[in-house]
Amino acid sequence: MHVRSPRALIGATVLTACLGSVPLAAPAAWAAPAAVTASAAALRSEPLLSDASTALDPATGAFRLSWTQPPGVRQVSVYASTRPQDPRADGRLVATATGTGPRGSASVTGLDPSRRWYFELVPDHAALGTETAVRDISVPGALNVRDLGGYTTRDGMQVRWGSVYRSASLGAVTPAGDTVLTGLGLREVVDFRSSAEIAANGADVLPPGVADVNLPIDTGDAGGSLGSLTPAQFTALFGNGQAAADMQQVYQQFVTSAADRQQFSTALKAIADGGSSPLLYHCSAGKDRTGWMSAVLLTALGVPRNQVYADYLLSDQELAASNAALEAELNEAGYDAALLVPLLTVDSSDLDTAFAEVEQEYGSMDSYLTQGLGLDRNTLNELRARLLQPQARS
Repeated sequence: MHVRSPRALIGATVLTACLGSVPLAAPAAWAAPAAVTASAAALRSEPLLSDASTALDPATGAFRLSWTQPPGVRQVSVYASTRPQDPRADGRLVATATGTGPRGSASVTGLDPSRRWYFELVPDHAALGTETAVRDISVPGALNVRDLGGYTTRDGMQVRWGSVYRSASLGAVTPAGDTVLTGLGLREVVDFRSSAEIAANGADVLPPGVADVNLPIDTGDAGGSLGSLTPAQFTALFGNGQAAADMQQVYQQFVTSAADRQQFSTALKAIADGGSSPLLYHCSAGKDRTGWMSAVLLTALGVPRNQVYADYLLSDQELAASNAALEAELNEAGYDAALLVPLLTVDSSDLDTAFAEVEQEYGSMDSYLTQGLGLDRNTLNELRARLLQPQARS
């Protein structure tokens, strides 16, 4: 869903669609192709370390790492590198954590906080570790920029960090933001915005050599110019649950529209064909088209549904400050900003709608991937081979 930044919203276009919602149903889990699953014994094991997370304290420059560990783990060595693949081999030992509690933690200081760091947690000198990094990426001039790595699949694999990124529009990236994007080593950026959105908010500002690929997914334009609406007309357009219904229809459209399916399919194939070079995809706010794209990708990799939803819902906290500013501006102009909240935020019921539509139309996510998106088994295998890595397991 496209809504302009606070300073540009009054008199701007709000893209909505005005059809109703659909009944919800529990979607079937997708089974990963046998050629890329681990052995039966590995499938029954669990990663030694799980729920790993990293946060940067901007006041001190310290990285705070935490994870869940089983009782048998006695020591965890922490390695750091600016390269996402194999920080233990490419980086250096920066901390050692000891203890037998269910949660382990470490604080890492002395690293340049302006650079992107990846950490590998190695339990008891195991051959394999678990990687973690700060998920949010601060890019001046852009919102909702984050790494899709770190999630764990049903068979105990981990989504590689530094391989796929998601964000909101990159049309206002500053020179400082361009430096951050350069550091990500992107080869390609996929832009799901329509030509009208790009014309209104600017083409992507990208480092030299990064391919800008436009795969427009138009979410409709039923809102007209807000500046031309009276508060009463605004209420009539978005009140009585209409904004929420609009969002349900948009998510339904992601699955039912052949044109939309083609764009999502093309983006997934670009990721599969990308070799070792990272790719970023985005729309305007980075929450709906980008949100469904991320949900499909993570599901195709075998990430459990709870982690898929957790990633989706992160957009609310990523966009909280900009949404608050926008709502304040709308209220000051005489509009009831609360009516627009369903268009500005994410709600698990919207993702429910898309998954339910998949179930209704295709019977399973597996059939949606192969029949609805036209992805063959080779492409699905390539996605997993490129984006998944093993972890130390019990």
